[in-house]
Amino acid sequence: GLSNVRNYAAFGILRQSERTIGHMMEDAGYRTAIAGKWQLLGTEHYPEQTRGKGSWPQDAGFQRHCLWQGDTG
Repeated sequence: GLSNVRNYAAFGILRQSERTIGHMMEDAGYRTAIAGKWQLLGTEHYPEQTRGKGSWPQDAGFQRHCLWQGDTG
């Protein structure tokens, strides 16, 4: 794994090259879901760092989700 300092391209933005457990499970033929706090929607704060459409759950390999955003009040 990566230390937390090296996880992000910018706060809340994964590098486009990063592969998540969601991607790996999809590749293995599983249906994927995630639930909990999501802290990867920093695209409005760092538009130059977005990963394609943004750091949305479906862009990280998750087909279903039940999440709340960590940086909103």
